[in-house]
Amino acid sequence: MGKAACARCGMIRMVLLSILLGAGAGFAVHAYGGSQTASMLATFFGAIFPLLWQARRNRRRRGDPK
Repeated sequence: MGKAACARCGMIRMVLLSILLGAGAGFAVHAYGGSQTASMLATFFGAIFPLLWQARRNRRRRGDPK
């Protein structure tokens, strides 16, 4: 945890997290009786969340405000 991860490892980790969160959210909505549209929305937002989180972290590291 203390050492910096390589760029390739970080990308692989982000892709796997996007796949797992997206699929998990979509299946969860479908399992609880949600519509197909709700399942697709949950899949999209579950998959895009890690990308948005990483973009925010990278922006903070560069020193940009907000």
